Amino acid sequence: MRGVGALLLDALRLALLAGAVAYVARAFARAWLPRAPRADRALAAAVIGLGLVSQGVRVLGALSLLRPWIALVALALVVAVAARLERRWPAPGPSTREAPPFGPRLLAGGVVVLAVFAAVVLPIFQWDALGYHLPFVMFALQGHSFAAVPPDVPYLSTYPHGVEYVYIALRMALSSDRLLDLGQLPFALAGAAAIVRIARRAGARATPASTAAAAWLCLPAVFLQLASNYVDIGVAAYVLLAAWACLGRLDARRVMLAGVALG
Repeated sequence: MRGVGALLLDALRLALLAGAVAYVARAFARAWLPRAPRADRALAAAVIGLGLVSQGVRVLGALSLLRPWIALVALALVVAVAARLERRWPAPGPSTREAPPFGPRLLAGGVVVLAVFAAVVLPIFQWDALGYHLPFVMFALQGHSFAAVPPDVPYLSTYPHGVEYVYIALRMALSSDRLLDLGQLPFALAGAAAIVRIARRAGARATPASTAAAAWLCLPAVFLQLASNYVDIGVAAYVLLAAWACLGRLDARRVMLAGVALG
């Protein structure tokens, strides 16, 4: 019973923190792309939110400040700044909202439910996650700094860690590793949303575009990694978000979004 209570408390804490990040990302996306369609602003918010989390962790780690309470204070300050600035920013232009078709939504929802179920029920067992993705996370958290990652272990310290930074933030928000396998789920949803917008810009209608995104979530290479601490889905989502930002009318703001997506 205590385990269930701790799990629910972790889920509630995670939902609140994710909501705070989403609020900040949405506020900055509205200011960054005020005249863009609502769906494009949502994708811009995904880019900004992931960038805020990963680069925030990167800064805290470089300053030897990787502690949950420090990260929480930093997030609260960012939320306060975003709330203050949002009042001064112009309201976004009118935008139509088109609900995605029911079938693809049902399929994508089923995939998400299965991923959450697997993350809750199964222990962390994937070889690459235990071999080097999560050791990087745990070394950094135990030492409160990236300096704690052994420099003489090249498979831990020498490759880009844009996805692992998000795992560090996720682990700081949890009391145990129980939900840590959900780390790639936000990337998967962001990648699926990017596929929809890329397809729509290519001329596809709503149903085929949404079906393509749901089918991407169902690909074995994606579905089997949804409840794992691998990084393949995260890297693919970063590329998809950058591709979305660069397609269509290109300006400096969209190029900067692509740059943030690529780390």
